[in-house]
Amino acid sequence: MCLFAATTFWLFNAFNKNHTANIKFPLRIEYDREKFIPVNALPDQVNMHVSGNGWDLFRNQLGLKLPELTITLEHPLDVKKIVASSLQSMFQPQVGKLRINFLVTDTLRIQIDEKDFHKYKVEVDLSNFTFKKGYGRISPVVVLPDSITLDGPKSVLHNLPESLPITIEGNSSDQNFNDEVEVMVKEENITRNPPLVKVMFEVGPVIDVKTRLPLTSKLKKFSFADSVDAWFRIPARREEEFKEWAKGISAILPSGKVGSYEMNMPRISKLPLYSQLIKIDSVKMTSSVK
Repeated sequence: MCLFAATTFWLFNAFNKNHTANIKFPLRIEYDREKFIPVNALPDQVNMHVSGNGWDLFRNQLGLKLPELTITLEHPLDVKKIVASSLQSMFQPQVGKLRINFLVTDTLRIQIDEKDFHKYKVEVDLSNFTFKKGYGRISPVVVLPDSITLDGPKSVLHNLPESLPITIEGNSSDQNFNDEVEVMVKEENITRNPPLVKVMFEVGPVIDVKTRLPLTSKLKKFSFADSVDAWFRIPARREEEFKEWAKGISAILPSGKVGSYEMNMPRISKLPLYSQLIKIDSVKMTSSVK
């Protein structure tokens, strides 16, 4: 009992004296949230070395009645960092009876941008979608809606590509695909509208067809073979239709440099929506200029 009484007396006596401590205060940065938005997460706390009554320090270190400090930005686009020396006088009235000795946190880095919005096309990537042997996609891929709107920092939105890829995954499927897929965006503080799109395509028996296509090019100073082999994957039920299409199509060689080299994957225009180019032979071109 004596030990308990002595300890209690010493504790109360110690807490009634002034002490110093490092305390992390919650931080709120105020700005016009209708017009501006952070590019990255803003600082949400600041570490300060303070002096004060032992009871006040004890309560603050436990998080009891810990005041939230506020920084108000009138022109947030102009502020990239705030140094500690400019904050002490701003924070002193906000910490109550405590006295700020110095800020342990050296610099607050801030990146705020104008709010903006932009519409982006949604493109489906089926490279990770596997089909049962002898099966494949036999219809165009339908995406509803085919575009979404992103809201966020102007600088971030303007650096994004004009289309957003969504990856569809599946294993050994022989069934039609009809599902909602989330449009993922890696950047922070981006709002998607809508966040989900519906993706649909038919799955059925497919065959691989090899055909020889005539080669054309606007290059007049090169010699090359007059045709090239290409392999396509098509719905089995559309084989005759595809063969008729192939009779009137040609492969086009893009522009190249003078010299002897190989051109991979000559371009094929007007490919039917139901077909997929699997492979096309490379073409060796030789300069005819001496």
